[in-house]
Amino acid sequence: MITNETQTKEYVKGYGIDWDKVKAALEITDDGDGRIRILVQKILEHVDCDIHWTCIGKPNSGKRNTFNIISFGKEAFDTDPEALRKKDIPAPDYLKSFVEPFFVGPDVFEVVDW
Repeated sequence: MITNETQTKEYVKGYGIDWDKVKAALEITDDGDGRIRILVQKILEHVDCDIHWTCIGKPNSGKRNTFNIISFGKEAFDTDPEALRKKDIPAPDYLKSFVEPFFVGPDVFEVVDW
C-alpha cells in the first residue's frame, strides 16, 4: 500500500470489477443498493486468491475512482506500468466468463490498497 509520496507506486495487470456493469446486469441505478456488494462478493469468491491476488486499484485514465482488481498472478505486479502493459501474462481462463458482463480490462491499474 502507498502511504506517502516518497514510496514507489505499484501497478497490477488484471481485471477490474466495474460497478456500472454490475448495476446494469442487475438492472438497478442506485449505487447504495446492497445487491451490488453481494454480487461483487460472489465474483470475488470465485477467485483463486493463492494465484490471482486481489487488491483495490485505480485506472491510469482517471475515469473512475477505484475498482476491485483481480490480478493475473504474482508476475502481474510491477513499479513500471509500461513494462507491465507489454508483459504477456495470460488472463485466468476461469474468470473469462465474467469479463463481458462485469469486468473492465485486461488493463494496468495503480494499486491503492490491499
